Amino acid sequence: ERMGVQHVLRRYLQPAAAILGAALGLAPHGVLPQVEAFAGQAGPRGEIVFQSDREGPSRIFIMDVATRATRRVGPAGDWFDEDPSWSPDGRRLAFMSTRGGGNNQDIFVMNADGSGVTRLTDHRANDQDPAWAADGQSLYFTSERNGRGEIFRLWLDSKKVDRVTSGLSRAIMPAVSRD
Repeated sequence: ERMGVQHVLRRYLQPAAAILGAALGLAPHGVLPQVEAFAGQAGPRGEIVFQSDREGPSRIFIMDVATRATRRVGPAGDWFDEDPSWSPDGRRLAFMSTRGGGNNQDIFVMNADGSGVTRLTDHRANDQDPAWAADGQSLYFTSERNGRGEIFRLWLDSKKVDRVTSGLSRAIMPAVSRD
């Protein structure tokens, strides 16, 4: 299990900081500071997507910042759903899940209402940390396909996967600029 200090900080403290910052008015009205997709990420309508183990295994939840109403997104099962990331248009979520079986981590997408869950990767190595390209046509993600963490790009229309980084000691948790 990947429970290093930075993992714990991203998972638990950054979402809390984003919520507190919004509550204290540290961001313009209706806009939340961007938080890494892994921990929680501001949506297009004043919502935050995050993962929580409040129901046992990690699940994905969306919270409306104005009302603080929280709802689980997607079905519950004997798997983990983590690393949620909003699509640029706010209609879909990319995430890592073990729902494919065997505790193997793969990349999935679903509609923001939890419908239309689709598996995008199916590799024996762990795939995680999805981040949408600005145009919404592809995802970047971390995979251990070549031994250590490297960044890959997955094209949504063809499911073609291209390796982006090579030869680094380790490259993980991609974050794509909006432009």
